[in-house]
Order: sequence, then structure tokens, then C-alpha cells
Amino acid sequence: MAGLGIDGADFAVTVSNSASLRVVVGFMLSPLAAIPVSAGFVLLSSLAARHAMPAVSDWGFVSLAIAIAYVSAIVFGSPAYVLLRITGRNSLTAYALAGLAIGIAVFEITWPGGIHGFVSLTLRHGLKSGASLLLHSLDIETPCAVTGLLGASLFWAIVRPDRISHSN
Repeated sequence: MAGLGIDGADFAVTVSNSASLRVVVGFMLSPLAAIPVSAGFVLLSSLAARHAMPAVSDWGFVSLAIAIAYVSAIVFGSPAYVLLRITGRNSLTAYALAGLAIGIAVFEITWPGGIHGFVSLTLRHGLKSGASLLLHSLDIETPCAVTGLLGASLFWAIVRPDRISHSN
């Protein structure tokens, strides 16, 4: 039975390899959560602007969102995964909140109208201008936050860190 990985050390290796493979697959697939979120954003933006269908150039936003999601998964998601594993936080809630925080952080880094824009515009032109910018930037921040939340939840569902022992 040793060849099937059922007894002794072979089983531990099989479980470890399976967990590692799930982590790799999780990092490969979870950024794809950006597709439905960004496509929905493009469609809703088009409807809000009273267009029948989005322009072809609007769909480039989906490609950009996917690229940003993959970079974010590597740059922010990898350390977040390691931190959550080290601290023993293996619940869906912990991963979803981490993804939400990553989505908001990505927005703040990539969008010039984030908190920095709000503070600088408010200091230069008053609270009304800053508040207007902040409300406008929620149009972009919401899809970023939702993408982070869904992507991390998808990652959790694939990897199932709650089923991986701490020794792996």
C-alpha cells in the first residue's frame, strides 16, 4: 500500500503535495474573480451613462482588472496567505476580510483619487471638493474591494486552509 500513499511517511508526502498543488491552483484561479466584477462594472457604468452597450474600449478595463488582480495576488496575497497560515487564521471570514483589505489597498495604490487625493484636494479646495472626489472614487473602489473579497473567498474554497495541518 505504500505506493498509494496510505501508510506512514508516504501519506504525509501525498497530503503535503496535494496542499501545495491546491495553493498553486488557488493563486492561478482566484484572480479570475476580477472578470465578473469588472464586466459587471462596465455594464452598469454603460447603463448609468444611458448607453445601450459598452464601447469596445470599455472592455479593456476587464483586461486591466485581471492584470492588476494577478499582480495583487502575488505581491499582497502571497504574504497575506503566509501571515494567515502562521497565525492560524484559517477561516473563510479571515481570508475574505484579508481580500477586502487587499482590494481597498490596491485601489489606494492604483487610483490617484484615493484617500491621498481626498486629503490633498480637501486641504487645497475645501471639504466639498474632497468629498466630491471621494464619492466619485467609490465607483472604482467598490469593484476593487468586491474583487478582493471574492478572489480571496475563491482562494479559500480551492485551498481550504482550514483542512491543512500546521505541520505542512
